[in-house]
Amino acid sequence: MIDQAPGLADDGKPKGFRVCLPYFRHGSSPSPKSKTVPSKARPHALNQLLTSVSDIADLVAGYKGRLPIRNERCAAFETLFKRFKAVLRQHGLVQDYPLNTPDKGRRALLKYFKRQRAHWLADQLAIAEEDERLPDFVKQLADRPMDRVEFDGHKTDVEWHALIPLATGGWMKKIISCIWILIIVDCASRAILAWNLVVGANYNRFDVLRTFAKALTPWHPDGSLHPDLKYAPGAWMPSMVESAAQIPRVGLIAMDNHLAHISKMATQNLGSDQLGVVNLGVAGIPEGRPIVESLNKRMEDFCLRFIAGGFKPSRTLGVSAKATTKLNPADHPIDLEMLQATLDIWVSAYNVTPQAELQQRSPRDVFDAYVAHGGWMCTSSLTSSDRDDLLTIRINPTLRASKADGGLPVVNWANARYRSSKLRKRNDLIGKKFKATVNADDIREMCLWDEDGNKLVILRALPPYAASPHTLEMRRRIERGKSSGLYQIPAGADAIAIYNKFVREKAADLQWATDEFVRQGMLEKPGPNAAAPVCGGAIKAPSNTFSGFKPLNGTVTLTSPKNDRKP
Repeated sequence: MIDQAPGLADDGKPKGFRVCLPYFRHGSSPSPKSKTVPSKARPHALNQLLTSVSDIADLVAGYKGRLPIRNERCAAFETLFKRFKAVLRQHGLVQDYPLNTPDKGRRALLKYFKRQRAHWLADQLAIAEEDERLPDFVKQLADRPMDRVEFDGHKTDVEWHALIPLATGGWMKKIISCIWILIIVDCASRAILAWNLVVGANYNRFDVLRTFAKALTPWHPDGSLHPDLKYAPGAWMPSMVESAAQIPRVGLIAMDNHLAHISKMATQNLGSDQLGVVNLGVAGIPEGRPIVESLNKRMEDFCLRFIAGGFKPSRTLGVSAKATTKLNPADHPIDLEMLQATLDIWVSAYNVTPQAELQQRSPRDVFDAYVAHGGWMCTSSLTSSDRDDLLTIRINPTLRASKADGGLPVVNWANARYRSSKLRKRNDLIGKKFKATVNADDIREMCLWDEDGNKLVILRALPPYAASPHTLEMRRRIERGKSSGLYQIPAGADAIAIYNKFVREKAADLQWATDEFVRQGMLEKPGPNAAAPVCGGAIKAPSNTFSGFKPLNGTVTLTSPKNDRKP
């Protein structure tokens, strides 16, 4: 390290103390002594191959995509690896390294990319720390609560089951595609600001915005929980205030480039209504968001692993996952309301539990100490309206003349017609384009705005979407099912009621209907005289997902030793 310190780095500055960073000295392999193609596997054989074959070196250097994680394959890397082997065959290197190894050099190529990216990240962090041109507020970023928060959606490692009613009157246990946990965590204090549960194969932009809207909603312990579920003493969330105007606002939001994060609505609404900067990082590189990634891992290890169906994914391809509990998930179908209540208890308890990373202080202690020493947090009297605006869909529709309504102006949007009697005899507006807003949680009403930003009129959806509240996601699922011929919606009927009836009837047969059944909270608790549920052809008594372990009523550390992991 002493010999390397005076040398110049890629930025033209002396390496200095950067040589002490992890992977700095070994991030780039030493130059090979021989420039011939290696005949067998040995240390630095891949580096020697890249030096010998320029086509392979260019191919590897040009790859900027994701890398496989655990047993999850990556299509971009697999395409590169196929091209990698094809170029080797074109050069007649079939009998040489790495094609003469069992895995054809796949593991060596993966390790090479990981070393290079770790070296690049350490170098970039060092440059940022030494750059004197950075503003002071950037240097102090994440040193204070609410300066920087991280957001991520985590796919839970649990085999979830649900209790589905049958047309015959019985019950059937059906597996759910997945349940995601969306979390916002503060970097300086490690406090969880908000969370959200999403049922389904993936989450969308509305789920992201609902999570951030939840962070702007005052939180209080729910007193209507199950008697066995109790909040920890002093349970706390950063939004535990009297009014939304007292909720602290964030300065910067860091999240990856998931499709739900980079959607037009998500980026526009967060950028205009969240009052903070949105930093979209690269997916598959958890080093850019270490706090939330670590929190997801702890949530799995110390909480979700003890729920019926919990498992530990295998890190090796071809090896099955390892169950972490003896409870059979089919015998413990989920109660979504209880799961949400339990998660709320976990999170609020975690926020008041001492953490090793905070010198045995709790996230709340960090918040209180910062304020007690004169620290300032951004608050806004417009937080309540900002929360509503986060879930606002902004469109630019055109008023059309409706022949069916005698020429009354209407707006056609999302497979529905919107109109208002106040626009009668306003033929001068037909053909004009307006700015309009729709609440994402109930799209039955549309507000039109004039050129000066004043409210012009409220339009309401016509049947079959006029009766029941519904979201844009639900309407799109209804239209897809209608187009596929799964059901018909007569004129004047309630499309939501027809759709819910179909979901209830088909939840035992169609996977998407099962997810929708659970998502909408249609789960029913069987009565005392109901038929027993059917599981694998056998009749078993219904039971609760959380039976078999003691509910938490104390603190949640999430940091206990590996040999002492208890629920």
